Amino acid sequence: MKRKNLLEIIGVLSLSFMLTCSMAVSGGIPAMIEEFASYSRSSVELLLSVTSFTMMLMIALSPILSKYIPERIIIIAGLIIYTVSGLTPVFIQSYPVIFLSRVIFGLGTGLINAKAITLIGERFTGDLQQKLQGIRCSMETLGQTILTLIAGRLLIFGWKYTFLVYGTALIILILYILFVPERTNIPLSSNVSAASEKASLALSEIPFIIGYALIGFLMVSTNVSLSLRISSYMIETGIGTAADGATIMGISTFAGFIAGDILWQRGLLLGCLAFAAAVGLAVVYDRKIAKTNETGYTITRIIERSFLNSMKKGDNDID
Repeated sequence: MKRKNLLEIIGVLSLSFMLTCSMAVSGGIPAMIEEFASYSRSSVELLLSVTSFTMMLMIALSPILSKYIPERIIIIAGLIIYTVSGLTPVFIQSYPVIFLSRVIFGLGTGLINAKAITLIGERFTGDLQQKLQGIRCSMETLGQTILTLIAGRLLIFGWKYTFLVYGTALIILILYILFVPERTNIPLSSNVSAASEKASLALSEIPFIIGYALIGFLMVSTNVSLSLRISSYMIETGIGTAADGATIMGISTFAGFIAGDILWQRGLLLGCLAFAAAVGLAVVYDRKIAKTNETGYTITRIIERSFLNSMKKGDNDID
């Protein structure tokens, strides 16, 4: 492989490194609740979860924006928005300002998210494309794990410094500008028939897709809720610190990714997955020692990852 192509691949894959890191700073929630004592607990937690709504909005609008704005400008703008809004809480500790920055942060993430997924399909073909798609998913988990662990260590200096992890987007911006060249327009006429065929196949799978989407929503929302509360739970029950909670989140994310890849087979019954998830939540509720919480949280992560991998496998089979 030519050095130029390798650098382009690195630049493209780096975009996925920070796509799932909106919750990386959730270890700072307990300290933020104390900082913003005049606001309710749910209002403080909303600072982290609100990004998901604006991110989904931007992903939905991405096809429209792509018709009028060049791909390169969208990605560069997304990375700049991500960096500036992500770092804002480091310098300004005002609830309204942080809330606005997190709303904008979601918009920046959404701009990058849609393009990070399609870039590989547009720039690479064949076996290389399939390999890169798999590596891209790994990059998301790797980024979430590393940045969550780093944010946990930064808690020593104060909750606001956990947001420094979003500065990694600046490095990714440099990599993208230097190594990912502007893509020349490719005629889409040759792909029309293939797209129509896929669309017809997708219509026949609507019940399957809706069912998986609903269960996927349940799995992901459960883990988001755990991520928001695990550090507070550690402190309130006296079994650990907020940093311990962040460490549990980082380790569990990586462990869930590894085990989930082993258990991705679609042959696993959804009932078994649901039962295992319930066991994981029950273990989390055990208040005795931090290790039981880590075990329970890891179990729910494994189940979530197994299910999501099963969904991806199903999508490939449909394609």
